[in-house]
Order: sequence, then structure tokens, then C-alpha cells
Amino acid sequence: MQALIYYLSLPVLYAVSYLPLRILYVMSDALFSLIYKVLQYRVEVVRENLRNSFPEKSENQLIKIEIDFYHYFCDFLLQSVKNLTISDQELRSRLHFDKLEVFEKFSNSAQSIIVVMGHFGNWELAGSRFGLEKLHQSFVIYKPQKNKHFDSLFR
Repeated sequence: MQALIYYLSLPVLYAVSYLPLRILYVMSDALFSLIYKVLQYRVEVVRENLRNSFPEKSENQLIKIEIDFYHYFCDFLLQSVKNLTISDQELRSRLHFDKLEVFEKFSNSAQSIIVVMGHFGNWELAGSRFGLEKLHQSFVIYKPQKNKHFDSLFR
């Protein structure tokens, strides 16, 4: 069943990935309405996590964070789909590294580095962008997806 879902989804994912990002952001707003308002995907889990993480915040503040999270989540999903077909040129134009010479210094000295990125921003796109520099070989630590086919696509 996982393979069937994967192979049926793949053409749609690739078709969407060829759309310009500005169209994907419009789609993201529609996806937000579907995921957050209609399906209420994991809303109770997110609410509980926010209450536990920010006990000092008011209910209104928590709802604002929740809504912001779901907007970010939808943007992130579609940016990740865009990563399937984004060109090197577009990656370079959208993501810039300040002080790249720091990385060059370590690369020229044959020294390894560890870059730690949080879950804010799209680290998948950043990883793809960093890979264009050819300064270091990249390795990523992540949690494998349950669907082995999507996991392979993700990697």
C-alpha cells in the first residue's frame, strides 16, 4: 500500500515542484485552511505541546503561535516539494551564506566541521544550497520516514 501511495503521489509532487515559489505560497495558504481549519491535523497535540512549552503565555498568545506554526508548516511542506526540481541558479539566488570564507578556511585546511541547524527555516533547502559550494561532504542526521519510498525521496 505504501508503494501504491508513493507512485500515485510522485507525479503530482513533481508537477507541483515545477511551479514558481510565489504560486506555491498561494497554494500554501489554501493548504493551511485545509490542514488547520478543516482537517485539524494534530491540532490538539500542537496545543498541548505549546501549553507545556509556554505555561506563562495567555490563551490568545498560544493561539497566535499555533496559527503561525501551521502557516510555517504549510510553507515548509511546499518548499520541500520545490526542492525536488529547484535549479542551482534559483537556490543561489534565494539562499545566501554570510562569511562563506569561514567554511573555505576549514576546507582548505582539510578540517571537518559540524553545522547544526534548528527546525526554523527550511534546512532542506539550506542543505541543498550548501551542497552547491563543494567545500565539504555533507552528512545529515534525521529520523527516517515510516514510508520507505518517501524516505528514499526525502534523502
